[in-house]
Amino acid sequence: MTSLLELPQPFPIRAHKFDLNNVQDVTPVEGGFIQTIQRAQPFWSAYYESAPLRGDRYNSMVAFLDGLEGSSGSFLAYDPRRPMPYAYRHLPIGSTPWGNDPDVVAGSFTSSTLVFNFDSPITLTKGDYVSFIYGTGWRLFRIRETVTGNAPTVKVSPRPPDFNSSIDCRLVRACCEMKMIGKPEWDDAVDTLPTVKFKASQFIAKSV
Repeated sequence: MTSLLELPQPFPIRAHKFDLNNVQDVTPVEGGFIQTIQRAQPFWSAYYESAPLRGDRYNSMVAFLDGLEGSSGSFLAYDPRRPMPYAYRHLPIGSTPWGNDPDVVAGSFTSSTLVFNFDSPITLTKGDYVSFIYGTGWRLFRIRETVTGNAPTVKVSPRPPDFNSSIDCRLVRACCEMKMIGKPEWDDAVDTLPTVKFKASQFIAKSV
C-alpha cells in the first residue's frame, strides 16, 4: 500500500507512549455547563526509547533513522505493545488466522463505528488497533469494545469519516504516518550499549 519506512520489527523498546490527542477549548458557561469546541482533527503522538541495542538491532535502528533523511522524517509508526490483536498476541507477527486481506466496508462519524468483513471469525479486543488508507494518508483507530464474528460493527476512536466502500485494512502493526519531532537522541557511552529515543507526531495531509 505504501513505500514509507516502518519502525523496525521487533522494535526493542524500554519505554514508550502512544497517545490520542484532542485539540479542544473547554469553557465553563452559565448554569454549570461545560462548552467543548473541537479545534482540529484528533491526532496520534508517540515517544519511543529503545532498550540497549546490540548487533543486528543496532544496525537495524541506524538504517531506519538514516532512511528518514530522505523522507523528511516521515514514517509509519505503531504501538509496540499492541502489534497484533490482543486475542492473537501469542502468534508470530506475520500470522493472520482471520484470513487474508481483511476489509473495512463502512464507517460512521455519528456513531463512531467501523464495519469489517473477514474471511473467518475474528475476536477484536478493547485496545486493539486498525488502520487503512483513506484519502491521501493512513488513518489509525483504537477499538473501544470487544467483539467476535465475520462482520462485526465496532466502536472506535477517533471518529471515522462516513463512507460505504470496501477498503483493505491493517490489524498487524496497525499504523499511521508520523513525522519525527526534532532529532533522535543517542546515549552511546563507551562502556555501555547504545540506546536511542525520539518523539513523533501524526502527519495529517490537508486534503484528508
